[in-house]
Amino acid sequence: MPQKFKPQFRRLLAIDNALRKGGKVNCGTLLRLPELEELSAKTVMRDIDYMKLELGAPIEYDGRRKSYYYTNSRYSLTGVPLTEGDLFAITIAEKVLAQYKGTQFHDDLKKAFDKICEKLPEYVTVAPGALSGRYAFFSPALSGFKPRIWEALSRGLAEERVVRISHTVPGFDKPVEREVDPYHLVNHDGSWYLIGWCHYKVGIRTFALSRMDSADVLDAGFEIPQEFDLKEYMGSHFGIIRGQKDRKVRLLFESKLRQLIVERQWHPSQKVSLRRDGGVVLEMMVNDLVEIKRWVLSWGGGVEVLAPKELRDRVREDARAAAQRNRRLIRPRKA
Repeated sequence: MPQKFKPQFRRLLAIDNALRKGGKVNCGTLLRLPELEELSAKTVMRDIDYMKLELGAPIEYDGRRKSYYYTNSRYSLTGVPLTEGDLFAITIAEKVLAQYKGTQFHDDLKKAFDKICEKLPEYVTVAPGALSGRYAFFSPALSGFKPRIWEALSRGLAEERVVRISHTVPGFDKPVEREVDPYHLVNHDGSWYLIGWCHYKVGIRTFALSRMDSADVLDAGFEIPQEFDLKEYMGSHFGIIRGQKDRKVRLLFESKLRQLIVERQWHPSQKVSLRRDGGVVLEMMVNDLVEIKRWVLSWGGGVEVLAPKELRDRVREDARAAAQRNRRLIRPRKA
């Protein structure tokens, strides 16, 4: 195997293994190992010095036997030295990667993750993955989409070319075609969305990749306006849907939900006010009521909409419809 394809960590493990086996270990014997063959003696010596000086390996040289040995027979180089922060970061990365299993991203991300783990320097205090079973993520269901759609949109983004998409609008059965200048691909709550300039609507729109049937890159080019800023564009969203104007939303949560509300950052603009009766008022500026209405309904009877009146009316109507739909007692069928 050519030298450039021999990662240092693999070489260090080979040297460590040879030293733990004992016997006469010198540059000559080490260079005959598969992991070190075709390397120079200088490279092997640098690796040994690195193990001694940087990793604290108990390596000594026996001048009489002209060989290296471990002064502590129980020592072994079993992995990479990680701080608690390093270990946590790797574990989190591994769990995040698992969320993409079954998608077209997984294989590429897995290769990149393996390369990082393979090239991690230094000795180990805790082996990578040793605590992987101690951390868990229960993510929302991921929305699927066709790999060729991702490829077309990515190409349109990279080359700044217009993309013709065919997608299904919620509430309609047949897909419609739109020509879009792709600005950004955004992942929100497990689903991917395209944000771009819609030529038909003559404005910036958001399209769910899961609703796209096809995407084709056109010859026409475009330039993203200098004044467009994604953070500013997404700033007052409560979710992914963007409305036409910002609105102040004020919600009163009952006392039993107080801790759940105050312990999280629900929105960048939020303000929290504690009441003497134990309740808590959550206030924020949002530019669409669709997704925040769903969120409010998820709290059941534990929340009251103080403002705006439109949101209060929508929540009341949906809650009434839900109660009506679930009012009929469902009796078990007879066997």
